[in-house]
Amino acid sequence: MRHQILYDYYIFSHQKYGGVSRYIFEIASRIALMGEHELDIFAGLYINEYLQNAPAGLVKGFHLKDKSIRGLSLLIDSLNYLVSEISLRSRVPSIIHETFHSPRPILLREKRVKRVVTVYDMIQEKFYPPTRKNLSFLETKAASIKRADHIICISENTRQDLIEILNVNPDKISTVHLGCSFEFEKTENNPGILISQQYPYILYVGSRKSPHKNFSRLLEAYARSDVIRDTHGLVCFGKPFSPSELLQIDKMNLKDRVSVVSGNDEMLMTLYRNASVFVYPSIYEGFGLPLLEAMNCGCPVVCSDASSIPEVAGDAAEYFNPHDIDDIGDAIQKVVSSEHRSKDLRQKGFARSNLFSWQTCAVKTKDVYNSLLL
Repeated sequence: MRHQILYDYYIFSHQKYGGVSRYIFEIASRIALMGEHELDIFAGLYINEYLQNAPAGLVKGFHLKDKSIRGLSLLIDSLNYLVSEISLRSRVPSIIHETFHSPRPILLREKRVKRVVTVYDMIQEKFYPPTRKNLSFLETKAASIKRADHIICISENTRQDLIEILNVNPDKISTVHLGCSFEFEKTENNPGILISQQYPYILYVGSRKSPHKNFSRLLEAYARSDVIRDTHGLVCFGKPFSPSELLQIDKMNLKDRVSVVSGNDEMLMTLYRNASVFVYPSIYEGFGLPLLEAMNCGCPVVCSDASSIPEVAGDAAEYFNPHDIDDIGDAIQKVVSSEHRSKDLRQKGFARSNLFSWQTCAVKTKDVYNSLLL
């Protein structure tokens, strides 16, 4: 029997690009093509770019090409909410998969509608101070978890944190790992597009401002090691350096050795393909998607041994204690100084990344839906 499964508008009206909207797009697109159920992404007025490539008929909504006036976001949310509530009175879905923790979810009177929510991490609960804004988000998140009939966690580590912190019934939670969107031939002789660099480089990818990202310790480890600093640059992919970061870089005399690059997925793949190592110093991650990206691109991984990171990287990484600056430097040096170790990690990374795919993620998510439809 075919059932209707609906994904709400929320994340697609708030993210043009981003990990959460990418995840929902990837699983919904694949489950729709399986043909077992009828799927709708009820996007309304949306700014998300991934939906432009969705299978025909999956997305119900209108793409806004420009959302430069931030004040419109509240108006768009209100319109999407009203349209959703009115439209779904005549066709009630079997399952609503909430795309994020919305402060104003679609609430249908039909009790038979099942709800699924995905929990990506417990970073806010573990690392952020109890400010008014943070407490408001945590209340919204807790409410979405409470009303869910089933919860998907993207790692076993996140699942355990959810059980411990919010005392959620383990029987209501499934672990479904993410996939990787970088696809190309995995061979040793596929270096990608070479980029202009004066010297070999170590690569860091992602946000740097949050304390759990541990970027400051990585900078210190890099500055302390003459061997690494004199032979390799440190390239960061992401937003420009903040004033405080620039001050730290200047104090450490790293101005000519550390750089930041921004760009699209093609640029990021190129950076992975040409880096000597990818370094992931985080103290905590809900999953750690850059680990998969690096391994999938043939880049040796050096990373912390904390939270979900070993769950994803397995035997395809050189590990370090993220709180020990010398240990971070030693692990990086061990890999960049050994062609044998680099090749070993590269080959293990290819094998490890094959264990994670969006197709597998979609199939396991569909299994969660089917378990609620019994």
